[in-house]
Amino acid sequence: MKMNLSLNTAKLAAGVLIALGLSLGHAPSASAQAVDPKTRDMLIEKLTQVYLNLAPADASKTAITLRLADLHAERARLDAMKELESGCTTCTAGVQDRKKALSYYQEVLPKVQENSVGKVLAQVGHLYEMTGNEKEAIATYERILKDPKSQAAQAEANLSLAEVYFKRRDYAQAKKNYQAVLANPAALSKGLAAYRSAWCEFNEGHLDLAINGLVTVLKTPELSARTAPVSGVAQIDKQFQEEVSRDLATFMGRRQADAKNAGQSQALADGKTLYDVSPDAAKVSNVTFLASELERLGQPVAAIELWKFAQEKQSKPEARLEGHIRLAQLEMEQKQLQAATKDFESALAIWSSIGGSAKTEDQNFSEYHSRLRKFVTDWNRAEKAAPSEALLSAYQAYLKTFSNECLHQCHPR
Repeated sequence: MKMNLSLNTAKLAAGVLIALGLSLGHAPSASAQAVDPKTRDMLIEKLTQVYLNLAPADASKTAITLRLADLHAERARLDAMKELESGCTTCTAGVQDRKKALSYYQEVLPKVQENSVGKVLAQVGHLYEMTGNEKEAIATYERILKDPKSQAAQAEANLSLAEVYFKRRDYAQAKKNYQAVLANPAALSKGLAAYRSAWCEFNEGHLDLAINGLVTVLKTPELSARTAPVSGVAQIDKQFQEEVSRDLATFMGRRQADAKNAGQSQALADGKTLYDVSPDAAKVSNVTFLASELERLGQPVAAIELWKFAQEKQSKPEARLEGHIRLAQLEMEQKQLQAATKDFESALAIWSSIGGSAKTEDQNFSEYHSRLRKFVTDWNRAEKAAPSEALLSAYQAYLKTFSNECLHQCHPR
């Protein structure tokens, strides 16, 4: 009777494994493909029953145990994400599943095929991290690095260690591990490693190295995504590229602000580089972001050059309106009266052409209106004792555009 029960259980295990696309002698990947929640829960329930009825020495138990571990880990990940999206303050979803997955992985480690040990250990390390046991996580990743058999697992361990040290703000150690990922031919996360490595340089104050690092990410196809597909064929991750390019603008702004003799030549060179390496959808917006950063960081001369460069590339009327307003204000601050007047008049012309007065309920247009008004009123205060013809002309142009307004009794004084 016992022999028949054991035989039936083994047959059931084999049937489940075949249904899952697994062979009896092959350990599944630790990153097994996710299934829909209902199917996953059903699989966990059925596989648990199979697992409990299998003899310890049964040839199928290793694959069953690994699949159970994968399913519990995946359910924990998805439940935790759902809880985070709900705005949890004390987030506990997935804890029990992670502990269960850990116990399964640890049980099966001595039995998995040699080429799968690294993958399983990487999962164990991640689960230790997610359950708050960072010390054990580090020890697990270091254990992988001591085993030269799997380059892919080593890459995963180096990346995971780098992330741990990055969170600790140990940027020097994190950078070493990121560089190890980049040097590993089997690594799939080279884009992320190069990106984080540049951030390490930035946080250590090495701005030139940080900027060059991000430029390299944006110019190198192999680094164009956080994680390359298993096929190894490079595919551009647009969201990742836009994130990297925006950070590049931030880095360039910091370098310009920190420079002792910050000026237009370096800013313009940075702006052109930023434009060239940014994704098409973000080229102009990144340059205007850099211009705004330079303005915010007290670099008006450099900001003027960047706004001018952006205006040359800008085709959207509303964006050109903002650019002319920003330039007019900056040029007036720099006593560039002729240029300021020209940009002010260009802004008024665009405002009229796109019906700006009918859009003042829009927050952006309301701000543009306030800036235009501020331009003439600030100019009036600066020349209160002796208003110039240029100021009078600016008032007339403003009142022609905004005919329902009256500033200082409709004339400068």
